[in-house]
Amino acid sequence: MQIAFLVLLAAVTAFVWYLLWPALAGIAVLVFAVATIAFVLRFLGSGWRVYTTDYTDGPSNVPTPSGERGDPAFERYLIRQVWRDYTVVLADTFTAATRPALLLGAGATQLLVGGWQAVVFAPVWLASVLGLLAAAVGCGLVVLLVSLGYAVTAGLAAAVQLLGVGLVRGLDGLLVSVRRTRPACPHPGCYKPFPRPEYACPSCGAGHRDLVPGRYGVLRRVCRCGAGLPTSVLLGRGRLAAACPHCHRALAAGVGQAPLVHLPVVGGPAAGKSTYTHLALGALNGKARFADEAVGRGYATRLAALREGQPVPRTPEELAAATVLEADLGGNGGSCLLYLFDPPGEHYTATDRIAWQRYLDLATGLLMIVDPLSLDGVRRSLTDAEQYALSDVTPSTEDPAHVIDRVVGALRTRPDGGRLGRVAVVVTKIDAMRRTAVGQPLAAGFGPGSHPADQVRDWLNWVGWGNPMRTLDRVADQVRYFGSGLDLPAERVAEPVHWLAEGALNGRTVVRLPRLSTAVETSLAADQIPLHYRILRRTLLGGIWLLTVAGVTTLLSTVGITAWHLLTR
Repeated sequence: MQIAFLVLLAAVTAFVWYLLWPALAGIAVLVFAVATIAFVLRFLGSGWRVYTTDYTDGPSNVPTPSGERGDPAFERYLIRQVWRDYTVVLADTFTAATRPALLLGAGATQLLVGGWQAVVFAPVWLASVLGLLAAAVGCGLVVLLVSLGYAVTAGLAAAVQLLGVGLVRGLDGLLVSVRRTRPACPHPGCYKPFPRPEYACPSCGAGHRDLVPGRYGVLRRVCRCGAGLPTSVLLGRGRLAAACPHCHRALAAGVGQAPLVHLPVVGGPAAGKSTYTHLALGALNGKARFADEAVGRGYATRLAALREGQPVPRTPEELAAATVLEADLGGNGGSCLLYLFDPPGEHYTATDRIAWQRYLDLATGLLMIVDPLSLDGVRRSLTDAEQYALSDVTPSTEDPAHVIDRVVGALRTRPDGGRLGRVAVVVTKIDAMRRTAVGQPLAAGFGPGSHPADQVRDWLNWVGWGNPMRTLDRVADQVRYFGSGLDLPAERVAEPVHWLAEGALNGRTVVRLPRLSTAVETSLAADQIPLHYRILRRTLLGGIWLLTVAGVTTLLSTVGITAWHLLTR
């Protein structure tokens, strides 16, 4: 009897709901609309929280650059953070929407079909479930639409940035190649070459080892302190404070921007290397400026003392850093950085000491200093009176031929076999040689209308120095001979430096770059993200909102129109 009653009640209920099916459809549409709107509001709210935060510890964490792995700079937003942000939005939305939906679904099921009331309310429960399922499908389509739009927009923007990186990096590399600006360290114990220096942030001093267009920025990068640093030599990168990436010691301004000319001065003890170096740099007549003003003042003081008759102090026996000069020596309006290496002559008296001078591996030319008083042919020809007249001159005790043999042997260990472009042989102490008969032909070669190069070469061959000259001819493309003395005109003394620099520059014009600003762009507060992160986040948030509203409007309109047609048939 009870079963029959329940069956009759179910039949009556089904008939009633059949008559009221528009109400069931309305319930399904209402559940669909409410669930969809709730999901969308949560989705947009999650996007708002993620994309409007200005700090690294927001809902989507931005890694703070430490410099332990890579440079201490923020990556470009479109590298990884753009995808990390959207993943956080999706995860937060689905986590926040799924749990309440499941709880509401379980509660509705228990309430509507958990007992005898299922006979009456089962159609309502079914309409609600269908509405929720339709909302899930609809919201999934909206999210898919937004995700595709987001991926296309972010991908195109990343592709444009990547194209910009390639373009700027290519121009930068081309400029470096044309200008031959591959730098090297001037400091003893290092002397290593490197692609580019380590640049210091002008705000916090953090070192950036790879300041080029790349994952940290195209035209500029943002240091962890908020300073904007130029990534290209075209934009003024070379005007930042630089250091060697190997030994981290400071480098001269312009390293990595101007061509670099290595100029090793080779000669034995007391051969006159330091005297010639001071005379030559003093003879450049304002065409060279010392990168370190303190070093320049020291040279000027010693040169003034030399011209008053005081000898240049002996070079300390330990290897010193190169003397760095910003010079215009090419004769074609170009400029270069000149690394002048003047080690103590004792470092050329043994092969192992020459091996310490790793800058020889980078030199394309040599400045060979020859003391004429150290040549056997000259010493044998001096009379007692001439030796007495030269008693105030200290001759070198090292045969320059032996120095050449050791240096050439060390150069042969280079990958190029020790091939040199130019070698300038400078015979020193011309003023002293005027007091001797054997030196008269040499000194006469520096008179008006003379050709010193031919005269010096012929004189060296005459005094029996032919074998070393032939050795130099075998290892160098060009060998030219010069002279130096306290009484020679400045242009004569500076000729070897000019000639070697022209050979290293290979006649290429080096145009000075405009002095662009390297000032700090902004300063970030603690845990604040860069400005371009904030701009891109808000731009993407606007795109997400626009696509979401468009998608939901289309979805609700479609469902509403379909339901209306069904109800009015």
